[in-house]
Amino acid sequence: MKKGLLTVLLASLVLVGCQNYDDQFDDLNAQISALKSQVDGLSSLSGQVSSLSGSISGLQAGVNAAQAAAAAAGASADAATAAGNAATAAVDGISATDLSGLEASLATLAAEVDAVQASLALASTATAVAALQAEIDAIEADVDELLATSNVYTSALSVTTSSELDAAVALGNNINIVNSTVNISQTATMDATKLQTVIDRIFTVTSSFTYTTSAATNTAMTFDKLASTGDLSLTVNGPITAAALVTAADVTLGTTYTSKVTSINMDALKTVDDINTDTINFPSATDIQLGSLAVYTDALSITTKKGATLDIAALDDLNTAGTAVDMSLTVSGPATLSISGWDDSYAGTITATNIANLTIAGYEGAIVIGDGVENATVTGGVDVSLSSANDLETVNLTTKLYDDPNVAATAAAKVAAAYGNSGEENSLVFSSTNLTSVTLSGYWLDVTSSGNGNLTTVDIDATMRNLNLTNNDNLTSLDVTGASIANVTFTGNDTVVSAVFDHTTGLNYNGSSATDTEDVDVNIKDNLAMTSLTFGADKVEDLTVTGNDALTTVDFTGLAGVGADADGTPALSVYDNALTATAASDSVDGLATGTQYSIDGTNDASDEGSFTTASGLGTLKTYMTAVKATARASAAVNFDIVESHTIVTDAGASGETEGVQNSGNVSTFESDGGTTSTPKTNWVGLVYADTASDYVDTSTTTGNVTAADEQRAFIIDVSTLTAGTTTLSLTIGDSTSGTAVLHTGSAYGNYTAAAQNLDLLISEIKSSQAVSRASDLGATLDVYKGANSTMAGIEFKASFTSASGANFENYTDAAVAALYDGSGTVTSKVTSYDSFVYTVGGRSVTVTLTLASSTTSFTGQAAANAVADQVGSAWDVKYGTDSSVSGSLSFWAGAAANATATTADTIDAWVLKSAQSGSRGYGQTTSFVMNNATAAQISTATAGLITNTYLDWVIGSTDATTDNGTTAVDLILTLNENTEDAIASGSATFTIGGMAITELTTAANFTSGATTQTLVGDIFPDDPGTAYGSIYSGGSGDSTRDEAANEGVTTASNTGSVRATLTRLHWLS
Repeated sequence: MKKGLLTVLLASLVLVGCQNYDDQFDDLNAQISALKSQVDGLSSLSGQVSSLSGSISGLQAGVNAAQAAAAAAGASADAATAAGNAATAAVDGISATDLSGLEASLATLAAEVDAVQASLALASTATAVAALQAEIDAIEADVDELLATSNVYTSALSVTTSSELDAAVALGNNINIVNSTVNISQTATMDATKLQTVIDRIFTVTSSFTYTTSAATNTAMTFDKLASTGDLSLTVNGPITAAALVTAADVTLGTTYTSKVTSINMDALKTVDDINTDTINFPSATDIQLGSLAVYTDALSITTKKGATLDIAALDDLNTAGTAVDMSLTVSGPATLSISGWDDSYAGTITATNIANLTIAGYEGAIVIGDGVENATVTGGVDVSLSSANDLETVNLTTKLYDDPNVAATAAAKVAAAYGNSGEENSLVFSSTNLTSVTLSGYWLDVTSSGNGNLTTVDIDATMRNLNLTNNDNLTSLDVTGASIANVTFTGNDTVVSAVFDHTTGLNYNGSSATDTEDVDVNIKDNLAMTSLTFGADKVEDLTVTGNDALTTVDFTGLAGVGADADGTPALSVYDNALTATAASDSVDGLATGTQYSIDGTNDASDEGSFTTASGLGTLKTYMTAVKATARASAAVNFDIVESHTIVTDAGASGETEGVQNSGNVSTFESDGGTTSTPKTNWVGLVYADTASDYVDTSTTTGNVTAADEQRAFIIDVSTLTAGTTTLSLTIGDSTSGTAVLHTGSAYGNYTAAAQNLDLLISEIKSSQAVSRASDLGATLDVYKGANSTMAGIEFKASFTSASGANFENYTDAAVAALYDGSGTVTSKVTSYDSFVYTVGGRSVTVTLTLASSTTSFTGQAAANAVADQVGSAWDVKYGTDSSVSGSLSFWAGAAANATATTADTIDAWVLKSAQSGSRGYGQTTSFVMNNATAAQISTATAGLITNTYLDWVIGSTDATTDNGTTAVDLILTLNENTEDAIASGSATFTIGGMAITELTTAANFTSGATTQTLVGDIFPDDPGTAYGSIYSGGSGDSTRDEAANEGVTTASNTGSVRATLTRLHWLS
């Protein structure tokens, strides 16, 4: 066992140098440790084992090269005595490395790797995992012993001077395998032949191999004997060739002498970690050979001289473990790039530029065709785009729908977002003066070719949305057979003689949109050489065929409908072509019925006739009929030439006679047809014209209202109720025999008040029995708060502190604590520069204080008193009474000014100006804002005594804002009629304690009159009408007058014109 392991370890020594396998051992150990707890994860090690296998192949190549060198040396020894002596020494040096033993050990190691792979696949217990771990540990322990006893060259090899070069030459073939680093720095004084000899003796390097040359004029070295190494760095002043290199770690190809690097040959390279950090950029290289490289998992960029040869034929999208990887490749320069077999992955990007012939098959990542690509062929792609592809000559592209099997149906969001509803949103815009041929299959979104003057052939057999072919002046061949296309634009293609659009209309391929379209648009215009047009796709909303000067025949067989858009506006234009009617025969001119040229479609019998034509325009009749049946259609369809116009009978009185009307002269649309917007009705070549209506009825109606049900409202003055004594009576019916509505809890009759609590009163007066009884009698009963409500007053504070409950609405505890460093009491201070905004029920005043001439500010209680006095008085003067400046703008009045306030620092609660406003003011709020003066202003006002002002206040009974509004005092009872006149005066009676109570009545109508709307200057504070609606968050009213419906007065007006239709569709056969 020990001997076998040593043999394996000898080869492993070389392996470690190729690709840092100490790290790989560590990684393998770590994975096996993890797998002790999860045995089924062992398969993840197979990738590393595969990598080891590739490295062993490289080492075997190195040993084979060394043996070949030994054989050659022996042959030389037989050839000449003197040379033979030297060669014999070389052979002895080679045998000292025991190459035959290494060869056998490598073969053994290859077998061991296969066994390990098999063991990994079979391991299923923790014991098996432990056994693998023990074997790895034994191998690692023997590595150190082998390093100490092996005769492989173990020192670092350095060749940086001529003396070091001579020493390296003297080593002979002992340096075939270097178990260390190699560092060669070529100078101008070195013997180039000797240096090449030394380089050719190095077959395997376990660590890094570095070569540089000091000048562009030095003789360029080659590295064709090197079979394996760790990191490889070559800065060469000529072609880079390492033709025998099989395996390496990171490869760096220096760019100091880029213009000298005319080729790169690493055609045997199979395993590598990285090449030039994934960028091979040698624009002078005419040949790059990487033909054996099958695995490269990073995104790789390769740049060559234009027209170069590039071999990456073995490159695949599988890693060493056989798992798909997302391949990305950027290539610029080679004459040909062919990618196939990359069909296991579904992402990544291939970008191609400056490539004469590009062929990609089966790749489902993104494909970007760029500048300098001349001929592009793609099959099986899903994401294909053009990027500055200005040199394209021929294009043959086929796409398919995204079909990654790893994307479950529940993960379809990727398909919907990144790949469209039906596939990748592939759109192509061709812009190349060299483009001659375009062939497209599969799935495309929008395809545009505009101004490509050498394009001759377009062949499309694809599912797509929009096709736009414009101003391609050499286009002669168009084939869309088998295609599914939505919108078509075919304009200005001046050499097309015959255009056949025999595709089907596609409505459900819309990229990221999941919604099918309902119809399509078609524009075929200004194709000057086109003599024949066939268009058979259906569901066309807009069709334009104009300006095709040579167009003599058309075939619209198959075009039948305008699509499914219920709100569509079909537009049809066929004129200014060369469509000819050889004869237009007017069978009945209409004279007998007085409807000469009556062609509005209302009575075809009044203008019977027929067209004789070989143009094929009759094939459009079905479609024109469908357009005509759409209310919002516009159309202009004309023959361009009428050779003979004959009136058979009933010639008109306008100078026409029966018989030929244009003897010797043809009639033309250009000369005789008028315009498309105002066609001449007597132009016999007119087939169908329609002007879509833009008529808009702008009539207005004023004074129209629906019927308003009467609603009566009564105030329940709670202060008059004595618990257990006061009775409430509500009857509906005539005054002598009305029916009781209220319920006592046991029977209908008078309700005796139980308390003055508003909520309790509401629940008992508006009992379910009472509501039901009122409904039976034709009314809706309601009871709610809002009558005689009051608005919260405001108290201003002479001082305040940071203690909880000792500051109010303008400050928090923390805000007060921040003043005066958080200590002491803050005394109120105000000046004439401070301003105060006081709002009650949406109406505000802004006040600045007036001070006596000898006073500069107010402090403490004086400040609180002054603000209360002057602000309260200012609001009262403006809004507080009916005689105030703006008294009609507010509901509120009362003891507001300081002179009538309870205390000098208080604005008392406000009361309603009139109980007749009902609940309209209930729900409004009040607020107070202090806008502090600036420090400079305060200093000026106080002669520098202070620079800050302070004031705090409380609205309502607490410093919370929840009570900054109205308080309910009394209740309102309403009856709304469900049956006409059920609650009219004399039919409903409400009393408290046998006495009539205050009824809320309104003068507001929903119809006409000054009191029917809430004006800026008058909110009618003494009227509870629901006609006003809510004002400034107040109630919406309580009382409604009984009004009948009023249809109002309508003033007729309109704009635009109604639809105008002219048709001789019945003349077409």
